[in-house]
Amino acid sequence: MSSNQGYKAYYKYIPLIFLVSGVIMFVNLSAGMLLLLAVVFFGAFIYRANMIRKKEIQRKNAKSLKSLKDLDLNEDSEWIKNNLRGHNKLIDKIIKKVGNKIRLSHPNRPLGSYMFIGPTGTGKTFLATLLSQCIYKEEPLVFHMVNYTTPNDAQSFLDALVAGVNEDSARLILLDEIDKCSTEVLNVLYPILDQGMHYNNESKEETPFHSCLFIATSNHGALELEKIEDTSRTANKEYVLDLLSRSGKFQKSFLARWDDFFHMPSLDSKSTAEVACLEFTKYWHKFDITVDFIDPDLIIETLTRNEPFKEYGVRELSRVIQERMDSAIIQVKDKGASRVKIYVNEQGKVKVKASRRAA
Repeated sequence: MSSNQGYKAYYKYIPLIFLVSGVIMFVNLSAGMLLLLAVVFFGAFIYRANMIRKKEIQRKNAKSLKSLKDLDLNEDSEWIKNNLRGHNKLIDKIIKKVGNKIRLSHPNRPLGSYMFIGPTGTGKTFLATLLSQCIYKEEPLVFHMVNYTTPNDAQSFLDALVAGVNEDSARLILLDEIDKCSTEVLNVLYPILDQGMHYNNESKEETPFHSCLFIATSNHGALELEKIEDTSRTANKEYVLDLLSRSGKFQKSFLARWDDFFHMPSLDSKSTAEVACLEFTKYWHKFDITVDFIDPDLIIETLTRNEPFKEYGVRELSRVIQERMDSAIIQVKDKGASRVKIYVNEQGKVKVKASRRAA
């Protein structure tokens, strides 16, 4: 049992402990006094251990904040753009906004809180993951909010969130598809987004979120934003906030606690083609095989196959690519090759020229 768990158990049973001590003192004064002193000393020990733990968390939190403020996210801008196509201007804007927020972070609030809004498959979750890798050098703490759809889920969500941050106080927290969870679940975020702190009334334990960056993704509001041709309006925080609050899904008081909202629109044809090239390369790379060339006809054919599913964005595109490449990858692996050039013949069959990596 940790010192914190011991302290909570001790705190919970204080009334019973004193009652038992009183009964024993009534029967035998000396024994009762000894028991009471032992309980007091044990409680003081647990309390001190808990305070040491809190100070250690605060020290780590302060150290994390200092190291984060020294970050220059502009150095990672090109890397993010190379991994996520079609959103260059938006990436620049987010990098600037998040970078400034981290450097000027308020000691009594999280590092930042942002909501990415857009259709399925436009890269919202992936962008949050890339940002986490740049800022924290690790994967985000992900909550699939579709798993928290009833009022009864509020406490389980809060417990999981607090446990994750107690484990590591500096991390990106990704609330994926936040529009899918219940209002009661959203309500537990109010004090955390406001003060960067969760206070447990029962255990008296504080959990700091000062080194955490919150990012939420949402499909809600995407359809309305897609219809607006004037991008200056979709990039305006007040306009997006008003649109989301009028839709009835999010309360104004909840939206007001987010630093900004970013619209991630559907990809155009050029960007989708770039994503296809990237997905081909990434999929082969999973098997330690480098792609040196991809036939443009294969890209066109892949986009054509994906056309019936384009409303699902690049998520479905990845599946189409995997199904098309699996047999070729198995053949290349059986040959022990490590580099390939991929073509399609006149019959539309995939042809691969494989070679070994030079020693």
